[in-house]
Amino acid sequence: LVGSAPAACLYFAGYEASRDYLRGRSELRGTPFVADFSAGFVAEAISCVMWVPIDVTKQRLQVQSTLEGAVKYRGSLDALRTIAKQEGLAGLYKGYWATLCAFGPFSATYFFTYEQLK
Repeated sequence: LVGSAPAACLYFAGYEASRDYLRGRSELRGTPFVADFSAGFVAEAISCVMWVPIDVTKQRLQVQSTLEGAVKYRGSLDALRTIAKQEGLAGLYKGYWATLCAFGPFSATYFFTYEQLK
């Protein structure tokens, strides 16, 4: 809940802001479906700023007992601190591009479809 609620807020706020911005662009006037599709992708890119570190932390905690020589984390906050300290910010964002490639098209299609059917 601590990470999910802010990430969901970023997701929907990012969509609304980017949709409004893109729909206002002169080159996209008359093609709201392009703006909606693009805004859905942008929303995913923005929300992944929160989701990916949460997922990295969760995954490390899940596999730590099965890996020989793996760092033993005492909990989520300890895992976040340890990863950031040992690997830097890049360690928390491993998989950002893969996540965006996997979920970006879904979010784009989702919001495009939502806007067309509402």
